[in-house]
Amino acid sequence: MQTKYIFLLTMLVLSCKPNTTPSSPINNVEKSIDISNVPAITPDSMINVLIEIPAGTIEKNEYDKTNNVMAIDSIDGKPRKIDYLGYPANYGMIPHTLSRVEEGGDGDALDVIVLGNRVESGEIVACRVLGVLVLKDRGETDDKLIAVQADSPMARVTDLADLKKNYPGILDIIETWFTNYKGTDGKGK
Repeated sequence: MQTKYIFLLTMLVLSCKPNTTPSSPINNVEKSIDISNVPAITPDSMINVLIEIPAGTIEKNEYDKTNNVMAIDSIDGKPRKIDYLGYPANYGMIPHTLSRVEEGGDGDALDVIVLGNRVESGEIVACRVLGVLVLKDRGETDDKLIAVQADSPMARVTDLADLKKNYPGILDIIETWFTNYKGTDGKGK
């Protein structure tokens, strides 16, 4: 009996693939992305979102608009990872937008929490905006738009009331995650 379990465990280990995600030391390269021709708004009045961080991920990727690359965010030269549960949804930004510092923003593009299928970093998806999660981060406005992918099973959701009705608890999960992922000191990693 024990031999059977050892064999199954060995087969499981041998079938695993090495970690080659963008944040692993094996594949720690920047991904070039050209969003210069990607409009913020689609012809059918949705938004285009550049996915920076796929759902379930703990690594922080960020689009570097100066160099047009998707890069691993770092602090003190070390890759930035979330010391919490992985992102509860895809996370990205709307190309060609800006949360103005002079208006209390953080100087970055508008952030979007994208509900629907998991999307890889660097992909652009059309989304319908449902609402906004109003947040402050170190005194700056850091609002997050909440949207659904246009080509996902959740695409039929039209507003926050519809989301609450058909997917109870999702807004609570998102709010809890975004208000706690940086830890009790609010600094995060």
